[in-house]
Amino acid sequence: RKAGARLGPVKRRLSLGVLAGTVVLAAATAVGFALSGPADQPAPPGPMTPTSDAVASANAAELTASVRRYYALLPTDPSSAWTQLTASARTQLGGSSAFTRYWRTYRSVRVMDAKATPQTHSVLTQLRLTSTSGQVRTITQRLTLTPAGPGRWQIGNFDD
Repeated sequence: RKAGARLGPVKRRLSLGVLAGTVVLAAATAVGFALSGPADQPAPPGPMTPTSDAVASANAAELTASVRRYYALLPTDPSSAWTQLTASARTQLGGSSAFTRYWRTYRSVRVMDAKATPQTHSVLTQLRLTSTSGQVRTITQRLTLTPAGPGRWQIGNFDD
């Protein structure tokens, strides 16, 4: 009987420990439900972050201004104009040295017309180029622009 008598207090302590653990768990669950609010309430919205559509939205004036700024740098400042190009456009134009060599053959560039299509981020331009020898030629070129930050655009592609 002495062995059974010793197990009695151990069983009682074990039972009290399980009971205390159950009470603590039930209290924690109740607090969790109380803090989370009713189940049918939607969660509050998280912080708003701009989507790529918001960043990429454009208007005709922004696109046209970006293209005019680019050509205003040419032919006198090809290094600054180069910074207005995406990596893809830089590759398309043959690299920095080829770009600079090309623009050294011109004395002036004048944007005669520029019509933007905001849906495609493109600008159709008509340019008048005057070479260093005085030869004048007019070309039409479509430039596709890429968002480079709020209100900023880079030339991403050239189509003749």
